[in-house]
This record gives sequence, C-alpha cells and structure tokens, in this order.
Amino acid sequence: ITEYDLPRRTIQPHDVILDDRGIVWYSNFGEQAIGKMDPKTGKVTEFQIPITKPGFPTGELGLDVDKAGNLWFGMMYQAGIAKFDRKTERFQVFAIPQDFNRDMTQINMPAARSSHVDGKVWTQNNGFAVVHRIDLATGKGETFKPFGDPKDGENHNIYDIIADSRNNLYFTDFVNEHIGRIDAKTGE
Repeated sequence: ITEYDLPRRTIQPHDVILDDRGIVWYSNFGEQAIGKMDPKTGKVTEFQIPITKPGFPTGELGLDVDKAGNLWFGMMYQAGIAKFDRKTERFQVFAIPQDFNRDMTQINMPAARSSHVDGKVWTQNNGFAVVHRIDLATGKGETFKPFGDPKDGENHNIYDIIADSRNNLYFTDFVNEHIGRIDAKTGE
C-alpha cells in the first residue's frame, strides 16, 4: 500500500477513480473542487467547480466517466451535476429542474457512462427521493418519482445509481432495501 499526502488537511476525497492514463481523480466531499493526482510524482492539481447556490454547503459526491472520458460529479447542496472535460480542463454545470431546487436538495450521484446512447445523464435527489434525467443538448431536466409523490411521508433514500448499456437506470433505496429500474425509453 502506498499512501499519498494531499496539499491540505481539509481535502476530503470521497470517490476516487483511475483514468485510462493512470491518473487518479477524486471528488472532494467538503470543498467546491475536484482533484487529480499523478501517482508517479504525487503531484496534486485541483480544479474549482463553480458555485451555483451561494450560501449553501459545498462539496461533491459521486464520480462517473462518460464514453469520451469526461468526469461527472454530483454537486450535492449546490443542486446540480458538473461535467469536467479533461482535455480543456473546463466545467459545464447542469442544474436540476427548478421545482426540485430547494433548501433540502442534495444531488449526489450522476450516471453518465451511457449518456452517448441518447444524450441524457441521470442523477438522483436525496432531498426528495426522486431521479432526474438531464438532456445535455438542451439542459432541460425531467423528474421521475419511483415511490410516488415525495411528500407522501414514506421515507426513501435513493443512493447509488447506475446506467446500463441502453441508458436504462438502476438504483437502490437503502432505507427500504429496494432495487429499482427506470426504462430510458418509456420512463416506466
């Protein structure tokens, strides 16, 4: 096991992946930045993600890679997902539908791996136990309510989401031990 020091004690790596070039990438749970580290040299480079909701907590959760090698992060209380283009080192931020952008909104995980199929990226919203799908061409989002009206009082927590090769979404509800699926074509 090799341990690497990060430049500040406040960095909180949450999700970590190794890219196709052997570079380590991580989401930062407590700060509005992502990081990359070269494991050969230990050099860490950080990239600041734009703030979209000033005054709300910062940090990322979830980390996915699309077919082109772009990195995707859930922006938690900043109420969106961010795409990081490794070539240009620039971010593109996608907001969730405004109806679900409230104080309790928490966007943790993107599922971008199969977004090339239909040009859409999935994400979940822990604040409402719903799933959003964002059209990358228009930036418009749609919302799926696998457990009905989020105000019904039943407690659900959609945590992990994964898209299959057809961009159908699979998700877990770890409060009630459910596994669900949303059909990408029908929305069922």
